Amino acid sequence: MSDPSVTQNLSGNDGAGPGPSESTTETPAAHVEATPETPAAVVGVGSGSTQMPSQSLSTPEGNVPPAGSADVPRVGSGDAPPSDVAGDGDAPRTLLPAGSLLSDLGEVYTPPARPGVVRRERKKKACRKAGDPAGKRGKISWIWGTKLKFFDARKDEWAVASQKKIAGEFYIKTAKLYTVKYGFLLDDDEDFECDVADPLDWVANKVVNEQLTPEETKLRQDYHAKLRDRLGGWYRTQKPPRCPQLLHFYSEKRWDSHIKPCADERKRALERRAEMTGVPAPAAILIQNEVTKECWEDEPESLKEEMLREREREHEIHLKAWKESNADGPNRTPEEFSASLKSTAHYLQPFVDIIAEHYGMCVSILMVGPIGEHGGQIEMHSVHSGMTMGLVEKDWPLHDPEGFTRVQTSMVDFGHHVLSQAEREARMTALQEVEMEEALETSGAASTGQAATTSAGGVDSPSTRDSLRGTSTASGALPAPSSGAAAGTQADENNSRDNDDESGGQRAQGEGEGDGGGVDNEDSEDAVEAKIAKLWQRRDAGKWTEELTRAHRGFERGKGRGIEWAWLVSRFYNFEAAWGYTDVGGQITTSDCPTALQWWIGRGRKWDVIVDVGVLGDAKAPGTFIANWWNWWVNVQPNDRSDWAPMLRLHGKNGMLQIMASLLWWGEQVADGNPADLREWSLAIEDVSDTLKEMLRPGMIAKFKKAETKTSDGARGKKRKAVEGNEKQKAKEKAKR
Repeated sequence: MSDPSVTQNLSGNDGAGPGPSESTTETPAAHVEATPETPAAVVGVGSGSTQMPSQSLSTPEGNVPPAGSADVPRVGSGDAPPSDVAGDGDAPRTLLPAGSLLSDLGEVYTPPARPGVVRRERKKKACRKAGDPAGKRGKISWIWGTKLKFFDARKDEWAVASQKKIAGEFYIKTAKLYTVKYGFLLDDDEDFECDVADPLDWVANKVVNEQLTPEETKLRQDYHAKLRDRLGGWYRTQKPPRCPQLLHFYSEKRWDSHIKPCADERKRALERRAEMTGVPAPAAILIQNEVTKECWEDEPESLKEEMLREREREHEIHLKAWKESNADGPNRTPEEFSASLKSTAHYLQPFVDIIAEHYGMCVSILMVGPIGEHGGQIEMHSVHSGMTMGLVEKDWPLHDPEGFTRVQTSMVDFGHHVLSQAEREARMTALQEVEMEEALETSGAASTGQAATTSAGGVDSPSTRDSLRGTSTASGALPAPSSGAAAGTQADENNSRDNDDESGGQRAQGEGEGDGGGVDNEDSEDAVEAKIAKLWQRRDAGKWTEELTRAHRGFERGKGRGIEWAWLVSRFYNFEAAWGYTDVGGQITTSDCPTALQWWIGRGRKWDVIVDVGVLGDAKAPGTFIANWWNWWVNVQPNDRSDWAPMLRLHGKNGMLQIMASLLWWGEQVADGNPADLREWSLAIEDVSDTLKEMLRPGMIAKFKKAETKTSDGARGKKRKAVEGNEKQKAKEKAKR
């Protein structure tokens, strides 16, 4: 059972875990986004301090309707004198209604009671009717009804934010305001029965206290992150203005002066006839349409031609404004270029596959340009279709790594001659480097759907390591990259590996053919050192838990052990980042782990202590550290390496972090040892590193999370019904009072 008292702060971070100044110390309450689901709050008007009771009525999704009140006095507004209550110091204090928030200027926001929810019907094609929006072809938008009004009212603000290149801030604020108004439970096909007032903008910056379990916090973080992405897609893909129908345009221009008098007279005449005959008069809209058509037919041809020209002129003006708005929109920001680049393979892979099938040829798409997360550095991305014949199928980068490297070098050099330094600097983003490295540092499998990448500084060849332990039964081998029948994508690590790594470890047995080996032996040592230094630099350190922060300080003791150790640590933190940097995760088995690890756990997990692992031995010497470690590591992994679910759960302080700790101590003990010990340690870190790399394939963790969510949907549905029942009961009790 998760501890419900773990502190989380979503206001400054939005789904990315604790920020630089945040604490992960256990406290009685948790900080969450400003929502209207909090009990009554005592607020100090003078000091601006806020005290919230530890009791919380929120659900995991946080959709508890607030207790709204129409006659709540605004503090300092003069409508009603604020009622002072006892408090610290001389500052007057005011008891606010449940769910209310107080701005820095003393303004009170009390959310209105949420109305009932209606659900639209998704009609089948056979049920479509002319003019029925629900029956239109294509994907049905999740923004409709009052939600459409809510987002449409902010289009002008979005346009201004786009021009100022701060669209990301707009999406964050709008997502917060949306959850304040609609909560966390509203489905895409649901909407309010009637609209209520939108929350004030300053509410998005307020932080309220509420008890949430880590799982509930993670659900809200994921919801906010997904909501921001969906908002960006909706605002960026606004449909162009349509040219109005001629009669509609004519009616708009001539209604008051020509059409309305005739329509009113016709309506009165039909109503008098209805009184005499008893036959109901036609609907007013039908009368108006009929009169409009008659008036148009009676107009002279010269006026009709002028109306046509005026309609075209106005449509051109609206269309031009729409195009200019899109040209200056957020798709021009570095962050949006980055987001588009991450989905390259998703869109281009099917495209190159179709071309290859249609023409019966091998097809590759090479793209070179600045990468925002890497400071605008010129890099190459590629997508390929076509595999070699034989037992081991390979695409172009794997078949001829040296030749492909030369092409990459030429393309990157070409990019430097095309794109100026100013253009490269303009593409720099504030996104964490970990996001791009996680997406690009993948196996060259067609199923990954990820484009290849090569950096400007020292182009590197792809690694095709099929096995890290060869025929050894101690660890088992990673499978060769899977491939489709005629397609594959390759993702290369930038300057990924030395042929002889810095730690003294040698290449593992059973390497796949065509291994380019990463950084060339003839490359300068400075390039290798620069790559190692880059791997140790992480921009997301402020989001780490205290445990991960202490662990990284311990891992840094091994900075001098070469690029293999640096890659392992980097991939481990990429894995933790994919889960949002939380201490709560799966529990790794420790029943057969080395005794040194059990000793370390029992004494408080002190990362600043160098642990003596005892006799190293080897994999064939039972009872020694190395033999015990390999046996433990094999038991941790799934029997079938096509099923990574058991290992994907091993995030948090009780998961893969314990494997990392054991490798840290092992490396410290063999630092000055014999070459055989160093080689065994090198094999271990490569095996763990490539296992992490496999689990970080694009979509792997996302699919796992989705599958886990589906299994818990039934339980959440029951919980939601129970919560809704409690809400109705509370509403009845309140009505009685």
